Amino acid sequence: MSDLPTGLLCIPNHADLTLVRLQKKVRLVALRTLLGATGEGLGARGVGSLTQLKTVVQSMVRRDQVAVLQALGAPDVLGPLLVLSRGLRPQAEILAAVVPDLMAALSQHCSSLPEAVLWEVEVRSIHHPAEGWSITLSPPGRSLLLNPSGLTVKLHDGRRTRLVGRESGSVTVDRPYLGLGRPSHGVQLSTQDTNPLSLEEAHPDKSGNAVALGEHPIGAWKEGLDEAIELIEQVLPEWAAEIPVALSRIVPVGSEEQMHLSASYREAPELVYMTLHPDPLTMAEAIVHEVQHSKCNLLSWMDPVLHNGYTTWTDSPVRPDLRPLMGVLLAVHAFVPVAALHHRLAVRDHPLSRTQRFLERRMEVLSGNRGGLRVLQERAEPTAAGARLLDGLRELHTFLVAQAPEIPDAPAAMPPG
Repeated sequence: MSDLPTGLLCIPNHADLTLVRLQKKVRLVALRTLLGATGEGLGARGVGSLTQLKTVVQSMVRRDQVAVLQALGAPDVLGPLLVLSRGLRPQAEILAAVVPDLMAALSQHCSSLPEAVLWEVEVRSIHHPAEGWSITLSPPGRSLLLNPSGLTVKLHDGRRTRLVGRESGSVTVDRPYLGLGRPSHGVQLSTQDTNPLSLEEAHPDKSGNAVALGEHPIGAWKEGLDEAIELIEQVLPEWAAEIPVALSRIVPVGSEEQMHLSASYREAPELVYMTLHPDPLTMAEAIVHEVQHSKCNLLSWMDPVLHNGYTTWTDSPVRPDLRPLMGVLLAVHAFVPVAALHHRLAVRDHPLSRTQRFLERRMEVLSGNRGGLRVLQERAEPTAAGARLLDGLRELHTFLVAQAPEIPDAPAAMPPG
């Protein structure tokens, strides 16, 4: 039993299935987007291929909806389809890239396949994280076939080859995925990224999220992230229980010794961009922070959360740009659980909690949360779900403040990120 107050998409209780239900609903958005696509710009063969694919997917949904939604939830599939659902990229661009990845994901469920699927569109790459490999075809392949025996590509010269994660002529194989945390988490570190929006950046101190390891080998990344996940599991296990639902992939975007930068996108739920930092607590904070964003992003596909989330703006002492109220809510929603992480570390007298810097950081986060909640209390117009979210955050914040040393009042303070 948790000593922490539970709340909507914050600290869950053991019977809370809200996040699981939201995940399913967002995957259904991706399914509707796929089934509603016309194939504009793909040419006659591409439109015909898409029509057949949609027929097969509809049949598979009737046979095994869970399997199809699992395939649609693959990071290389879900994100691009959600981008397409909002019309942020042309259909042909998204479908040419995402359908081979969807076919790879569906190949895990060949027993539910009613007939073979032939994709007669140029194939440049295929990502198959479930099998641990991705391939690049240069020159591009002519077509891709999925049948009960697996995936087969027709190469540029007309030859056909099974795709089983091996090099073969014009087929280059990479293994860009490393498992993180417990295998049951299903979280991978990926040095490849297929998010069409990855180079679009809202934070004024960043310029997109290009994949980069910085000055560190991939092993250092895995070690740092594993240590951070283990720390979260040790001190905040009830929150960590939702990692398998809320986080599927972490993409490295360089290293910073003096600061930490991370990012997530509404159109790419369960995917997080992170820089590497030598402090395990900083890394743990970033994971909690961005996973909280993923939870709120999932909810936002079903509910606006704040009626005035993008029409009412406020300034912030920690960022040079104005923030819409939804940005304030996202920050508070991310940092109240970070404050819970600090609380548990202090209660356990964890070695990481025995420094002056930890105390300063704890006070900074609590003060910022208080300021952010004050702004939301005064100005936000929440939906019913938004009101539940805010109520849970206020209750948890009140509990954490009562358990902490006295916090200096800083009326202008906002969450530090």
